[in-house]
Amino acid sequence: MLEDVWYFGGHRHNVHLTATGIKYWKVRGGRRNFVPFKEILGVPVPTQTYFHILCVTPKNQTGQRKTYTLSFETYQKPTSPSHWATLLRKLLAKLRPPLKKLLFYVNPYSGQKAALEVWEAAKDLLHVAEVAYEVVFTERAGHAQAHVQGVRAGEYGGCVCVSGDGLLFEVVNGIMARPDYCEVLAGLPLGIVPAGSGNGLAASLLAPDVVTATYAIICGEWHPLDAYSVIQNDQRRFGFLSISWATMSVIDLESDSYRWLGPLRFDLKGVSELLTCNAYKGIISYIPAPEETTPTLHQLLPEDPKALPPLRYIGRPDLPWKVVKGEWSFFCAALTPRVSVSPGAFAEKAHISDGTIDLIFAPSVGRLDLAAILTSIEDGTIAKCPKVNYVKVVAFKLEPCPDIKNKNVAPISLDGEH
Repeated sequence: MLEDVWYFGGHRHNVHLTATGIKYWKVRGGRRNFVPFKEILGVPVPTQTYFHILCVTPKNQTGQRKTYTLSFETYQKPTSPSHWATLLRKLLAKLRPPLKKLLFYVNPYSGQKAALEVWEAAKDLLHVAEVAYEVVFTERAGHAQAHVQGVRAGEYGGCVCVSGDGLLFEVVNGIMARPDYCEVLAGLPLGIVPAGSGNGLAASLLAPDVVTATYAIICGEWHPLDAYSVIQNDQRRFGFLSISWATMSVIDLESDSYRWLGPLRFDLKGVSELLTCNAYKGIISYIPAPEETTPTLHQLLPEDPKALPPLRYIGRPDLPWKVVKGEWSFFCAALTPRVSVSPGAFAEKAHISDGTIDLIFAPSVGRLDLAAILTSIEDGTIAKCPKVNYVKVVAFKLEPCPDIKNKNVAPISLDGEH
């Protein structure tokens, strides 16, 4: 399509623009390098003598991508940096799906207050890729939930949260509070650029950092994602990550005041809970999932588009509910493999779109067993802990029986939120 000689790395290189990418190699021979279009983010504005190409590496073993820049300098006068840059931009625009303007919500106080730095990095990539966007910086809890309820259906091509999982939880519940939520969900893909303490959804989507997540957004990558519906105190809410109780919810929610520590806050609160080694009374009921589940696109929408999705299991005593009562040290219902960025998958049997919930719970245990359970959250071996029950279910009910007299009460956490 186009070829010329450029200086690259202080040496003359043959550079060929092909139908699938860019090839370049030394004029006097050497290894031929090839960068496919799918690994090119964009072309910054060229100068009179240079043009640059911003690229990303393939994913490494941890699922991360890195950016790097190819800089070519003119070797002879007929070579035009602006001509090459313009042609390359046109090719990228044809290969990528057209993106309408994206809506970004940024929580400046997320995690260790690093969300603004993450946003600046994401914004630079969006600018080079020529993606239009609008950004809202949240000012308080519930800001995004209220704002998204006023967004006009079809106005944006996607909604992305630069934060932890809590901000996306707000957005999901804001959308579900709209009478036209079916129309909004059909035309508004949701995304996340991780900037929180846990970042469980981003880790489960194998986009654990700003470059990998933003690249996926620019390229229009998407995946169906299961959501859950929960009724608590006659209030119905929706989520996508996990529901936790007992020691896990105490660690998650009661470490909230230490957000400035980042992920370390979970470790510190975990040590505190290990010392007290509390157990919490409650009743757990569930309906086991079929033995074989196939990841697919599940959609359960009501006949009336203004009504909430129907409940298929809750309120049906005729179904095969299994009930267990007792004191519990650990409880978590996970829809995603990871609830944080960790070396191993917490719920190793979970899939983000198989229509099931992974129920993981343990009875009252001693400190050694509780320590084994808590450390297994990070390395992905919790299913192998001898005291842990691991069941795939389609629905469950949790009925805490708090010991208010002794102040032995555990909150319930929905996607890390109260």
